[in-house]
Amino acid sequence: MTRTWKWPPAVSLQHAVHAAGLVAVLVGVCFWADRLHVRRPMPSQAPATTAFPADPAAQVVATWLGPGELRLNVAVVGLMRRQDRAVAVLAVNGASPRAFMAGETLMRDVRLVSVEPDGVTLDRAGIRIRITAPARPEYGPAGIVRVH
Repeated sequence: MTRTWKWPPAVSLQHAVHAAGLVAVLVGVCFWADRLHVRRPMPSQAPATTAFPADPAAQVVATWLGPGELRLNVAVVGLMRRQDRAVAVLAVNGASPRAFMAGETLMRDVRLVSVEPDGVTLDRAGIRIRITAPARPEYGPAGIVRVH
């Protein structure tokens, strides 16, 4: 029995559907294999160091932020006192004012020791510093005033 081959071979609808399904599965596998493949980052080269000219402003900032003695600029914004508690509103080194109670730390090695009616006392690494509060503005006479 001899078989003869016809070119192109006869393709049935069932064979075409199976081939299309196989192609769809292969495309899906390749797509998700690419998406889920973990890519290793390329080794980075060491950045080239560039010498910059000395900046005097940078030196000032470096001494201000570096270790050593802290620069301290405290402004008394307000004082509030009750029988058993006192609160001082202080602006430390130009920051926005915050409320502090006696015993709290303002910054490294600076602690609020006491709040008095006319100022505050700070302890800076064992040295006591007294800062007076600004004078209260004079308001007009108290109560209702008759106008003629």
